[in-house]
Amino acid sequence: CVKEEVYVGRHDGRVRRRQGGGWARIEVPTSESLYGVHGTSAVDVVIVGLEGTVLRWNGTLWTVVGAAALPGGFYGVVGSSSSNGRRYIVGDGGVAQLEGSVLTAVSTPYAPRMYGISLDNTGTVWTGGQRGAVLRSGTPWTTLNIAPDLLDVWSTSASNSFAVGEFGFAYRWNGSSWSRLNVPTQETLNSVWAVNGNEAFAGGDNGTMLRWNGTTWTAMTFPSGGHVYSLWGTAANNVYATTSRGEILRWNGTTWTVAATTSSSMWSVYGASANSVIATGENGVVMRWNGTAWTQLAAPTNGTLAGVWLTGLADVYSVGTDASGAVGAAFSYDGSTWRSMTTGSSRVLTSVWGPSVNDLYATGDVGTLLRYSGMTWSTISTGTTDLLWAISASPDATGAAFAVGYNSTIVAGTNAALRAGVMAVTAPDGVSRASLEPTRGAKLRRGPLPSHGARGLPGRTVLRPNKR
Repeated sequence: CVKEEVYVGRHDGRVRRRQGGGWARIEVPTSESLYGVHGTSAVDVVIVGLEGTVLRWNGTLWTVVGAAALPGGFYGVVGSSSSNGRRYIVGDGGVAQLEGSVLTAVSTPYAPRMYGISLDNTGTVWTGGQRGAVLRSGTPWTTLNIAPDLLDVWSTSASNSFAVGEFGFAYRWNGSSWSRLNVPTQETLNSVWAVNGNEAFAGGDNGTMLRWNGTTWTAMTFPSGGHVYSLWGTAANNVYATTSRGEILRWNGTTWTVAATTSSSMWSVYGASANSVIATGENGVVMRWNGTAWTQLAAPTNGTLAGVWLTGLADVYSVGTDASGAVGAAFSYDGSTWRSMTTGSSRVLTSVWGPSVNDLYATGDVGTLLRYSGMTWSTISTGTTDLLWAISASPDATGAAFAVGYNSTIVAGTNAALRAGVMAVTAPDGVSRASLEPTRGAKLRRGPLPSHGARGLPGRTVLRPNKR
């Protein structure tokens, strides 16, 4: 970091300094793992590490800099003497600026975890990190690349689909191409459901609920601060939502109200009609609406039921994981008894959808896509190893068949079916690829990526790893 001296940080909070011909250990006021070091002179060195650790050396002693500006750990630091010793630090919460002993968050278009940072000979700062993010300093900072996870997709016809995901990213399919939609939030959007191209709802973290009118997404008043995990309805005035707080809520065309509560996070809701609705969640919780009341059914598993599909209250299918959270599971229900189904795959399963009971599809970890013929399950090759979160197609199976997942991955179907292989889809930036990467244009708003598994299973974050 400086010509006369070299500092090296270690995972156990130890620091070694090379001065002259040998290395020597020096004491620093932390035991946290240290990942980044930068110095402008022998009397101006900064070291950063986990748990917001920022240490500064003035030639005589080490001091701890308060790091309340950003959550989590730091992984890199850079700066120069020409900027009066100003440093830029990156980590779990994005980018921060260190001026003297004051650390402040830098406003960037998006704030994924950033792992590497560098300063070029023009004084421009470059940083890269999670979701393929590449950010560049300036007024304002710009995002040159980012591929957020896509968490849900819903198709209403061959020429109309919506997909949503992290950082408030939302897209619409018009039958030939995807386009990015402006959204008034950077909260993660976990779910989307639509009546048609002029009426749609999207739900997300921290009680985010949006409504689409064919032109604009607007925020709705929502009586819960929980993460909205799923949406489904029969009409624009009859929509259900489930949350991480175990709530089932209903929109009647005027207001959202809590219709039922459970003690477990509810991951999915789906129905066959206004009087036949099923919601599923963690700990095998299953709730049933028969047009009169919500009641809880016997649980088929202690694991998480991540997706549900039905033709009626006596013909229900659900997928998810066993109690360990590591092995996939599928079940069917005939109105009185749950039965375990053999899928031929041990992968964690995340969603299930189909145009009929003889043509069901389930998504899962490592690019898993399964098809149920009404008799047996079989595996479909997708050409990706990214976890697939959700699947949908036009109700009459005439097109708009998509499965979406990690890193903006989209698996597209042809000839009204989801078939083998990842098809190239023309993305909003005009580049043909098998994903929905955005253009570099980005609204200057800050919305940090959750640093822990928003949908982690008990003891295991299989479905949303902490670092990717």
